[in-house]
Order: sequence, then structure tokens, then C-alpha cells
Amino acid sequence: MTNRIVPSLTAAVICTLLMLSGCSGRVAEKEPNELFSLAVSGLSGIDRYTFSGTSGATTPSNVKVSGVSFSGKVEGHKRIRMQSNEATVDAARTVGDPLAYLKQMQLEATRITALPGESDNKVTVLQIETSSDSARKRWKKQLMQDFDQAVAGQDKQIGQQAAGGKTKSALSEELQAEVVRSRQQFNQLLQTLQVKTVCKLTIERKRLLPIKLLEHTTLIYEADGNQQQEAHQLEMRIMPAPDR
Repeated sequence: MTNRIVPSLTAAVICTLLMLSGCSGRVAEKEPNELFSLAVSGLSGIDRYTFSGTSGATTPSNVKVSGVSFSGKVEGHKRIRMQSNEATVDAARTVGDPLAYLKQMQLEATRITALPGESDNKVTVLQIETSSDSARKRWKKQLMQDFDQAVAGQDKQIGQQAAGGKTKSALSEELQAEVVRSRQQFNQLLQTLQVKTVCKLTIERKRLLPIKLLEHTTLIYEADGNQQQEAHQLEMRIMPAPDR
């Protein structure tokens, strides 16, 4: 009787080990697109987390623009706090809602690949390339808003700049003429705009949650007959609340 039981127990142990082995490899076996979707769904399923990040830019003349830092807290699936070290136009480069940001990226993604060399047994890193057309539309809209905000800021300073016999009305007319000229040039730049965006998303394997995003965007356009490139970088970390 004993000899009959032992093989049964051994078989049970072997089957259990095989099942556990299969479970531990589930993340690795998933396709990058599915893993990205699961990470986005995972973030939508938690109601408490904090996030922080920085964004910056490098101009065509290779001058680095002062970075913008931001942070926020989500509780009850709602953003309840958002802070930034800047109140200028560049603050528009921040992320106010990580979940919405990732969902937008999911819609624009054209290619998602895993990066084994940057992954380990704790995290998986995905590289995400987005649609150039969708990104171009989004950046054109944002840049036009930036331009309008800059114009509004100049208009507010007219009263303080009235000097040298020039009235506020005269200065305002000069400003409007300059705005028209600048807007024409700006629109010409936007007509030639191309956008290339590549992101790296780090996903925690155990909980299938996104914990880090690195985004690099290159804006390519023509100015005075020459092609120019402007680089924008964004880094964000997402810190889910510890499991209770």
C-alpha cells in the first residue's frame, strides 16, 4: 500500500512544481502589447498613488532649457494635488494625470517591444514608439497654446512699458503688428513640423504596475530654409501606495 501512495505523492509534487513554474513565467511569456495594456489596467485599478517627474528641452543651438519639476497625488481615482516649480508656459510639459497620459500613449502606440537587456526578475522595460501623425497633431495644438499664452503675457506688460512719449495704445498697436508677423512665421514652422517620440516604460512584474516612464521627443522643422531639431525629455515615477 505504501509503495502505491509514494508515486502518487511524487507525481503530485512534480505537477505542483510545474504549475508554479508556469505561474512565475507568465509575465515573461506575455506579448509586449498585452503587458502594456495590463499595466495601464493595473494603474486604473488602484485608487492611491503619488507621482513626480521632470521635463526639459534642448534647443536647436544645443542650449538646455531649465527643467520643470512636478508632483501629484491621486486618491480615490481622482487627482487631488498637483504641484510644479514653474507657472510659465513650460509647465505645460508636465503630467497632470499619469493614467490619462498612459492611455493616450496607448492609443498612439505603433510599435511596442520588450528590452531584455534593461529588464530583470523584478521589472520589465518596454520601448514604445508612437504614431508620428497623432503626436504631430498633439504637439501642434500644444505649441499654438504656448504661443497664445506668450502673447497674452506680453499684452499684460504693455501698461508697464509705456514710456518715451509712446502711449499705451501706440505700444499695443506695435505689439499687435509684431504678433501678426510672428504668428505668420510660427505657422510656417508648424507646417513643416515632424515629431518623433520614443518612450521607455518600466513595469513592476509582481503587481503589473507602471512605475517609471522616460519619454524622448524630437521636433523637426524648417526655419529660414534650414532643418532644425529640438529635443524634449520627460521622466516620471509612479509610486503606488504599499499593499495593506
